[in-house]
Amino acid sequence: MPVAPVDDRGTVLYYEDMGPPPGSTAYTTLVLVHGAGFHGAAQASFRRMIPFAAEHNLRFITPNLRDYPGSTSYTQQELDDLSSPGREQQERALRARALELATFLQWLIQTGDIAPIRSTPEGERDTGGISLLSWSAGNCQTMGLLAYADQLSKEPRNLLGAYLRSYVLYDVIMTCAEPSLASTGGPVPAGLQAIKATREPWMSLDDLNRAFSLSVSAYYPPFTFPQSIDPLPSYPPRLALHEESDHLARGLTPTTSRMTREELRDVVQVEVIDTYGSQNLLRQLNLAIYKANVERALFDRRYTVGDVLEEVWPALGVHVVWCDMSVGDCVWASVLLHHRHAAADPEWRRPMTVHKLAGANHFVHWEEPERFVKMLAGII
Repeated sequence: MPVAPVDDRGTVLYYEDMGPPPGSTAYTTLVLVHGAGFHGAAQASFRRMIPFAAEHNLRFITPNLRDYPGSTSYTQQELDDLSSPGREQQERALRARALELATFLQWLIQTGDIAPIRSTPEGERDTGGISLLSWSAGNCQTMGLLAYADQLSKEPRNLLGAYLRSYVLYDVIMTCAEPSLASTGGPVPAGLQAIKATREPWMSLDDLNRAFSLSVSAYYPPFTFPQSIDPLPSYPPRLALHEESDHLARGLTPTTSRMTREELRDVVQVEVIDTYGSQNLLRQLNLAIYKANVERALFDRRYTVGDVLEEVWPALGVHVVWCDMSVGDCVWASVLLHHRHAAADPEWRRPMTVHKLAGANHFVHWEEPERFVKMLAGII
């Protein structure tokens, strides 16, 4: 079972490497980080994308985050930090996850024969390097990689800087009990459908899995970005389309409703979204921590390194990929990122582009893998 060490205490992340495209030495490596509940083991969440990697000169690597199959479970101390009411303990927990991801990428570069970034003739895109894609709630941890980059020592920071080419926030979300988006640090307007991720007293784990999976994988009415978010707009209830009979004939049913029971078990680690599960604890962290991380990661790339103010990875491009028929928490996260980036200082914000996938739900990688891979190959 392939695992990568991420600290000196025996902690590992399980990963799967699809390998370089046959005959290519100038491919781009795309590291695909899963979301909440749905994981990457056994080619789970991203399995349908794999057949289209080689034709687009891509190498896929899919790690599992902590507490997911094959990766090290959280210690009691780590769970205590996540569940602590203290901001210092919560931030320590989130920073540790970010530094584990940095160590994972460093280990891949040093041991995995990753193709480096190579300059090409003027007018052509550079090849090689690593693009980091994080789906949904996975961004709560990967965002920290950029936010805490200044806390890496010089050698790994420079190594990652030489290989990282882009960061893709794919349908970014954090399912919250309160009306907030933890991964992007902002409010959600009334009327936008939220993920059903709370286990009611009467629910079994299977009941929770079904409710969560159906709500996150449903199709919702197409969304259009508002011109302004001040004042915060309001929307009529944006209900899942499968609840309306005229949409059933068009096949707009939740993705997971068309999975077999075995397929759903293969792709979901439901325990982590349970009441005291680690993913549920992550979504309840202090909102101010996530807001500060987004600010440092995307909107102000200046860091104090030692006693010197400098930029870390200034050339790293950021891509926000949003799906217009995704759940409300998702579409609004992308709205917030778009408007906050536009308002940030152009001199210090990271280069960021927002990409819309029309007619797509939160599972476009499963529903339309060829389209999704082609789009990614064109932007990363």
